[in-house]
Amino acid sequence: MQHIDNFVTYLLKEKGYSSFTINAYKNDLYQFQRFLPGLPIHALNTHHIRNFLDYLFQKKYSNTTLARKLSSLRSFFRYCLKCGIINTDPLVSITCPKRRRQLPGFLRKEPLTNKLVYEEGKTTATETSLKELRDTAIIQLLYATGIRLRELVQLNIRDVKFDSGIIRVTGKGGRERIVPTGKHCLICLDNYLNFRIIHYGAPVLDEPLFWGHIHRRINPRSVQRIVARKLNAIGEGMNVHPHMLRHSFATHLMDSGADLKAVQELLGHKNLSTTQIYTHVSTEKLCAEYNQAHPRAGRNQAETRKIKNLSNRKDLPM
Repeated sequence: MQHIDNFVTYLLKEKGYSSFTINAYKNDLYQFQRFLPGLPIHALNTHHIRNFLDYLFQKKYSNTTLARKLSSLRSFFRYCLKCGIINTDPLVSITCPKRRRQLPGFLRKEPLTNKLVYEEGKTTATETSLKELRDTAIIQLLYATGIRLRELVQLNIRDVKFDSGIIRVTGKGGRERIVPTGKHCLICLDNYLNFRIIHYGAPVLDEPLFWGHIHRRINPRSVQRIVARKLNAIGEGMNVHPHMLRHSFATHLMDSGADLKAVQELLGHKNLSTTQIYTHVSTEKLCAEYNQAHPRAGRNQAETRKIKNLSNRKDLPM
């Protein structure tokens, strides 16, 4: 459908969307086109949209995926309406399926910190490899900065400012932001790049920060495998992925009293409401802070655990 191609060009040139976002739109729209082959766009109506959503529901797509696909269609038809391609929007009476708001999974601070210290210590060993140094630098950087997987993959060497301890990141919509990083992460990056210089020559600043196969830019799937291999052991049954390190970064900052607006800036969130999901705090931490701060709390840790256990009992009246 020519209109889809024109819409994709609009997203790229006018909206400045990333290739990842544009590919998601294309996949959703072409799936809709395959569902209704040969039907001209001006003949589409609400009935066709509902049939498509019912088809997706039968395929057992989650409400989150259904909402995303519906959002893609909504944006496309609004574009067509604006351009005069259609006279009415077939989605005007379609409501979005409710999405259950889930708290993001994150790693506990102590085991994660211990693991990162262990991995950093391995980089100083005499017998190491570029791959080992790279993998350690990747997990250190993901947790130290909270950047997204695709932001990490797109980093070039010139984006790391060792003298000022910051990294220049290009996020969603092509928006740039400056993210500080800690000394331990910088040490791991320095070890990795020094090894690369010694064995493969001085790099060009516009080269990818992280090499993958045959010294080309690493791909997202490789990073996912690295994170899983390094951190699944401390995941407490969870499959650890790069975005979980982003969740851990934000959660640990909030637990330590960081300002919500500052965390929003670090994460590159456009809306503060997106960051507010990280304001969750564990019951144990909440009780500990209460017991420490309130003059009439008067409970020790054992009593706090006893009260917490009582609150979890199912046989007590609510």
